[in-house]
Amino acid sequence: MASFDRIDHTILLKILQDKIHDNRFIRLIKGLLDAGYLENWKYNATYSGVPQGAVVSPILSNLVLDKLDKYVEHELIPAYTRGQRRSVYPPYRDLTKAASKARKAGELSQARKLNQQAQSIPSRDPNDPNFRRLWYTRYADDFLLGVVGSKSEAVEIKQKIATFLREDLKLERE
Repeated sequence: MASFDRIDHTILLKILQDKIHDNRFIRLIKGLLDAGYLENWKYNATYSGVPQGAVVSPILSNLVLDKLDKYVEHELIPAYTRGQRRSVYPPYRDLTKAASKARKAGELSQARKLNQQAQSIPSRDPNDPNFRRLWYTRYADDFLLGVVGSKSEAVEIKQKIATFLREDLKLERE
């Protein structure tokens, strides 16, 4: 999400009022947000966004995006994370058992080949239906979601994030 010029002032001021109980400070920030800007010596009013280039802009933007962090951490991650560990991948298990059996039978060359084959495939089932993960990272106004799961789950998560950004935070992409 890289469009700070669309941050809704009402949402931002509500977040500030929830966290800071100093009306003078809130009025100061409101004045900063409402100050407008000059372009070609012509005044333009601002109705959304934070002042570009201002020292306080990243802080204000992070206050809004902190709501996204909380939503992902408290709603999405618990809903899309299951299982402690992936189950053993059956082809891997079969190869290692066959290698062990060959080694016990004295067929070291065959055991070595089977172990090499086992090492070329995952030891844990990449499609384990009982194992799901959702990872989330944000830096400034960029965020990354990692999904271990089906494509349909990834699409569903993407839709939920888009809805939250649009409806709850009133953020839109340009």
